[in-house]
Amino acid sequence: MYNCRSCLRTQFTAEEMKKEKYLHSKKRGICKACATEYERNQRLLRLANKKPSDYLNCGDCDRTFSNRNTGNFSGNNQYIKWDVNKVKLRVGCPFCKSDNINKF
Repeated sequence: MYNCRSCLRTQFTAEEMKKEKYLHSKKRGICKACATEYERNQRLLRLANKKPSDYLNCGDCDRTFSNRNTGNFSGNNQYIKWDVNKVKLRVGCPFCKSDNINKF
């Protein structure tokens, strides 16, 4: 059995763990569910460090996200050109729905 160092749960099999260098010898690593969330957060942090004016940070859940609402603005599944006038700025956190957001 393997332990996850992110969520601190036990009882994982080798197939449920992300492949790492010392996974089998230490029986400790990161599970696949935590690995995808961790890598997503790290990618957003790298993007926010490059261009901090385009990203916001939530004061309650400490997540980083874009300051613009993304999605399909035309209502159908057709590609539309990204237009600044059509994109709305965020007023709340998309994860915890809090209004306590700050610039990155």
